[in-house]
Amino acid sequence: MTSSISRLSTAMERTGQWIFSQDIPTDVVVVVGEAHFSVHKFMLVAKSNYIRKLIMESTEADLTRIDLTDIPGGAEIFEKAAKFCYGVNFEITVHNVAALRCAAEYLQMTDKYCEHNLAGRTEDFLSQVALSSLSGAIVVLKSCHHLLPMAQDLYIVQRCVDIISSKACNEANYPSRSPANWWTEELCIIDIAFFAKIISAMKSRAAKTPTLAAALTTARSQVQADVSLVKENEALRSELMRMKLYISDMNKNSHGTSSMKGGSKSKGTFFSSVSKTLGKLNPFRHGSKDTSNLDDGVDVTKPRRRRFSIS
Repeated sequence: MTSSISRLSTAMERTGQWIFSQDIPTDVVVVVGEAHFSVHKFMLVAKSNYIRKLIMESTEADLTRIDLTDIPGGAEIFEKAAKFCYGVNFEITVHNVAALRCAAEYLQMTDKYCEHNLAGRTEDFLSQVALSSLSGAIVVLKSCHHLLPMAQDLYIVQRCVDIISSKACNEANYPSRSPANWWTEELCIIDIAFFAKIISAMKSRAAKTPTLAAALTTARSQVQADVSLVKENEALRSELMRMKLYISDMNKNSHGTSSMKGGSKSKGTFFSSVSKTLGKLNPFRHGSKDTSNLDDGVDVTKPRRRRFSIS
């Protein structure tokens, strides 16, 4: 049975490569939140027992849409799981291995259903790579914060806590690098609930009081630094708001002043326009008294008859 499943797995990888090369039309859309993936049922069913059950138990004659919004890790992790079904290579890292392991459990991509499946691959990476170092275990544990409770049910959290507490105690007694308390700073990236689990596990391993004090002191300093940073950000945000209000008030005042100037400007009348015109023609406006250049058609050598009018 195992050999037949293995042959099927290899055949599926070849089939996936053939599908990509032939551009075979997809027959189902997988919805994960706002993301939509057009895929082939046959490729997913070969690796995922969960999707096989959905298709087999569906009341629709031809299921064309599957909602996997609740999959751990979201659309990004489902895309990697789908690539695995198609035999497409992708990288498993300390940052995504916990999410991939949870997604494999959710999709029932276990070795029991299909040999060398995603669950087995992620378990191998966890034990052989991710949890082999203190730094790797810390990163994996940090990523579990958004994978609860499944990461807890799969004992990923507990395994991380056990390894971190063990290696932290060893580092405290026999430092492998300098400064000697480097591990306390790395612990600061972990959620406070996970941090408490690690301290409790270190106590159960008979960690010395100075060791625990160093971890707690570093964590407290980091918390204080984070609080200080939050306060600085709030102060900066408040200052920016004040600047925006100040600029807004300046713009309003500027518009108000310009409108007042425009409103106080009197509308031109006939007489004012005539006065301006006459002013331009006034020969005396610059202090000159020479009128010889004026030619109004009147003989100035003859006395002019004056007329008086009374009204």
